[in-house]
Amino acid sequence: MDFIFIDRATKRFQTFTGDKERAEHIKKKTAQLQVVYPNFEIYYNFNNPPEEELGSDWTQNQDIYDIAIFNFNQLGGEILSAWNPNR
Repeated sequence: MDFIFIDRATKRFQTFTGDKERAEHIKKKTAQLQVVYPNFEIYYNFNNPPEEELGSDWTQNQDIYDIAIFNFNQLGGEILSAWNPNR
């Protein structure tokens, strides 16, 4: 399953390839991140390359998901782990 994590505020995106379990984990974390960062979204099954779907003014950054998790954790409160499906 292919999916994409986007940050509408900075027009950056990160692509992921993984199984359904990984996709569900990232979807759950994205919902939690959206409380603080409402510009973050996740989409599944893009038909075209992300640049075609989003537009040429978007850039790929394969670190934005991990950076978002790190910044979220710096705020205090619930700690999110990037890849542990049990957190």
